[in-house]
Amino acid sequence: MCGICGIVKFNGDPPDRSGIGRMMAAIKHRGPNDDGLLVDDKVGLGFVRLSVIDLSPLGHQPMLSPDKRYSIIYNGEVYNYLEIRNELIKKGYQFISKTDTEVVLNSFIEWGQECLDKFNGMWAFVIYDREKQELFCSRDRFGVKPFYYYYNKDEFVFASEIPPLLATLKAKAAVDPEVMCDYMIYNRTDQSERTFFSEIKKLQHSHTLRVSLKDGTVLLQRWYDLKKRLHSSIPFENAESFRETFTSAVGLRLRSDVPVGVCLSGGLDSSSITSTLLKKFNYRDLNTFSAVYEKGQVGDESEFINEYRPFIEKMNFITPTADSLYKDLTNFIGTQAKPFPTTSVYAH
Repeated sequence: MCGICGIVKFNGDPPDRSGIGRMMAAIKHRGPNDDGLLVDDKVGLGFVRLSVIDLSPLGHQPMLSPDKRYSIIYNGEVYNYLEIRNELIKKGYQFISKTDTEVVLNSFIEWGQECLDKFNGMWAFVIYDREKQELFCSRDRFGVKPFYYYYNKDEFVFASEIPPLLATLKAKAAVDPEVMCDYMIYNRTDQSERTFFSEIKKLQHSHTLRVSLKDGTVLLQRWYDLKKRLHSSIPFENAESFRETFTSAVGLRLRSDVPVGVCLSGGLDSSSITSTLLKKFNYRDLNTFSAVYEKGQVGDESEFINEYRPFIEKMNFITPTADSLYKDLTNFIGTQAKPFPTTSVYAH
């Protein structure tokens, strides 16, 4: 994962470079390999990088288009970026890096918002258009990559996590009582754009935001509707057609310049992914990560995980306990920065 953050000023003041630097420091755990900061008149963009594709300095962000009109900060992976890259090359685009970031940027330049329909992946990104004086923000179809923000008459502020936003608010954030009620009574935490803090919103999955630097307007729009897609989709004809689609999806996720890992629980999903990697792709340099418990304890699936020991050398295990959770609780809650429905994420 990487981390993005930024500030847009509507009141004529320049963005606070040191303030953006503090926001970047608050999410540095998301990107230990590199960081970048761009301040341009009314806009400040910050980025921390976890390198996955093209580990060279050419993947540095914020990344600018050759004519300097566009700047992008991007957290995510577009798995079919090679196919899109080839399509753009045929249209005359030239690339200086091997990153999917550059593909996303050039796709937006070529197709505008319609580029999102071409992407197969997970993302949260921001593109600043100097000529139009506009910020374009997008989140993937299912909201895998996070994006939080707040705005008022003076500024628009965004980040991959909530803590950097809390630090920039001029007054202590107020709790949203309705969201807290939904959490306490129904154990729901992600059903709307609202968060536990009344001032802070999240950009929902399948949505875009356009922020005008000229008049301070913020336009929210849904770009993908899963329900409509399901109604128009064609079901799998048989098990083999599903297997082909599943295998293709696993194969796309092998596009990486760093070792690939699997969270192996012993359940059907992770076991299917692991087996496909071993059998269909003969991928032997695989790292697996599993949470196991004492034998006989509810939730322990080590019996099924151990079936892979003859085939995988790099198997990693942790054993979460009540004592370790209590010891780590403060840091755990601080990392989540919001109430969570279960402690299952602690195992990850």
